[in-house]
Amino acid sequence: MRNLSKILLFHTAIGALLAPATCVLAQNSDGRLEEIIVTAERRTSNVQNTAAAITAVSGEDLERMGVIAPEDLRKVTPGLYATVAGNILQFYVRGVGNYAANAFADAAVSFNLDGVTLSRPTTYAGLFFDLNRVEVLMGPQGTLYGRNATGGAINLLSARPEIDGEFGGYLRGDVGNEEYYKLNGAVNLPVSDRFALRAAGQVVERDSYYNDDTGDAGTWSGRLSALFEPSDRVSLQLITDYQNVDHIGIGATIIGPNNFFDGNFIGSDPWEVGATSDEANALLAASSGFLARGPMGDPDPFNEAEVFGVLGQLDWELGLGNLTVLASYRDADYHLNTYFPGFMANIDEQAEQTSFEVRLASAREEGLDWVVGAYYFDETIGTDSFFFQDLNYPFAAEFENSTRLEPDLDTESQAVFGQLTFHISDQLRLTGSVRYTDEEKTMGGRVTGDPIFSGPATLEYPLDGADDWQETTWKVTVEFDLSDDSLLYANVSTGFKAGGYFAEQLQFGNTYDPEELIAYSLGSKNRFLEDRLQINAELYYWDYEDHQESHLTASPAGYNLFITENIGTAEMAGIDLDLEFLLTANARIRVQLQYLDAEFTEFKYSVASVGPPLVGCPATALGGVFYEVNCDGFDAIRAPEWAGTLGYQQLFALGEGNLVFDVSAQYSDEYFTSIDYLPSQLQESYTWIDASLTWRSADDKYSLGLWGRNLTEEEVSTDGFVSPFTNPGGGLVYGTQRAPRTYGVSFGVNF
Repeated sequence: MRNLSKILLFHTAIGALLAPATCVLAQNSDGRLEEIIVTAERRTSNVQNTAAAITAVSGEDLERMGVIAPEDLRKVTPGLYATVAGNILQFYVRGVGNYAANAFADAAVSFNLDGVTLSRPTTYAGLFFDLNRVEVLMGPQGTLYGRNATGGAINLLSARPEIDGEFGGYLRGDVGNEEYYKLNGAVNLPVSDRFALRAAGQVVERDSYYNDDTGDAGTWSGRLSALFEPSDRVSLQLITDYQNVDHIGIGATIIGPNNFFDGNFIGSDPWEVGATSDEANALLAASSGFLARGPMGDPDPFNEAEVFGVLGQLDWELGLGNLTVLASYRDADYHLNTYFPGFMANIDEQAEQTSFEVRLASAREEGLDWVVGAYYFDETIGTDSFFFQDLNYPFAAEFENSTRLEPDLDTESQAVFGQLTFHISDQLRLTGSVRYTDEEKTMGGRVTGDPIFSGPATLEYPLDGADDWQETTWKVTVEFDLSDDSLLYANVSTGFKAGGYFAEQLQFGNTYDPEELIAYSLGSKNRFLEDRLQINAELYYWDYEDHQESHLTASPAGYNLFITENIGTAEMAGIDLDLEFLLTANARIRVQLQYLDAEFTEFKYSVASVGPPLVGCPATALGGVFYEVNCDGFDAIRAPEWAGTLGYQQLFALGEGNLVFDVSAQYSDEYFTSIDYLPSQLQESYTWIDASLTWRSADDKYSLGLWGRNLTEEEVSTDGFVSPFTNPGGGLVYGTQRAPRTYGVSFGVNF
């Protein structure tokens, strides 16, 4: 790893001074930074007193930052990378993640809503409204959280009904270019001194950035919450949510050359020509030769989803401790028709998940704190995926290349866990936690088709598999209070993600093993200058083994398929810095900075190609059409060496109200977006600038603002997929772009 010894020597020297905490922009009326309460450790605590790398952002700040979809969470912290590939959401934390592009793969970063893990990434789109906060946890979640995760966790916490409050609510909206509008609101209704209701909803619409109308947005969502407190020691909350996604679907453009093209050959900017446009199809036809015909006729892309969820939470203060019971059910119906990149993919997916968790936590006492619990998760997924491509051979009129995947997948996970914290002295604490997990997966269904591109003229085989994995994960933490406002901590933690299946015949091997990660960290959280200055940081080193990676290759039987395999080990070392400073009572500056050295120490995989494959790593022929690609020593994908955010906020008195100016600049070093490591998949460094100017009335009842995002119109590609149906070795590289410059007005009314 590059200059690792020097990096660790430097970081160790300063590690005891600095660790990530929160970028919530809030202060008390007395001019101090506000205390942020989180539940990241499965109990309520001040984020500054929690010995973990946590970034917490309020729901109001999420709106101000323009976070309306899960991929927008990359604005929250430099350590989090979020993108959409094939309409499947993917998260990476400090270089740990996976290209989970279908129902077979689990995410390396868990996503949770109100304490419940949401397994299907196709169900996140309509959740970002009426939130209390979002918490981003860096590092393996192998002890207290529902399903295990190697990279980290994202927790969305919705706003709760307020029994003690009055009837009230809000209405907020945005209108911008590209026919963009967003409208959301909430109403809080205290029915009695023991019971309250809260109803909230949101609608989002936006036209496409591309000329083929793909890449638009269209969701509407609703949430109804009820809170009942029959006594001072018991509360019961019931939350139901519904979301409807209905738009044309994911958009992309051709971002890279094949063997016959170079340069920016398709448009003057990456948003000009969509992947299914006439211009892109003409280029596809020219580069396809005798393989794929190219133009897809009259594409009819769409992306539709209906998601329903219900959650019940019981909190009961017993004499022994505080009991929490979480029971949840979710149902999702997902339909996608996309032509990205160069062939049709039609996917119908139905998923149901049930989870149940029970925890008992001690009341906070000196000497010993503890948490014990059990967890159960069950999910069934039925998928019908049809992939179709016309073929054009010089010796025949027309052929069709098609494959239909109809897997039935079932996952059952059970776990028990516990955590003990010993208060050795008033300043020194030692915490140990452990979790035992048993996860079982089964696969059924079948694969059929006519894959003339490679393999037999007809194809049909069953999908079979049943396996389970057991793992014990643990965490040890030492905390020391340097003062009332300074915490020093060190911890070692482990995490794992269970193995699984892909759509191959049993005799050729259709399973992959779990991946594991052990993380070491040293950090500190500090408040200075009477709570006006906050400086936090964390130094970390991660050892990542049996990395699960999904990619396209060929079966020994001759047909193409998308597999997941254990193809790498990696090391991640770096430091995260988080600083927030109240310059005056009305001016605030914030700095988030990440240095990351993420490298694959071992990374080999096999691909099928007619001729040498189009990859940036050395490739060695294995015989026939198979090659081994060796990417040992390459940087982890989606892991820039330097990344950071610089923000400034100023409040001005203006008549009977206030004017708030906010500007933030997000910088990222260059990084690769795909394991092909092609030049066109290297995202160059960029600086993304957002700004807003908002007037608020003196009573905070009304607001009116102007906003602009990506003001310098940076061209940022979030992925890069090599089309398998172009000339030998692949060729055209398709990629989705972050939004160009957008701007608009916002308004709000509180009542």
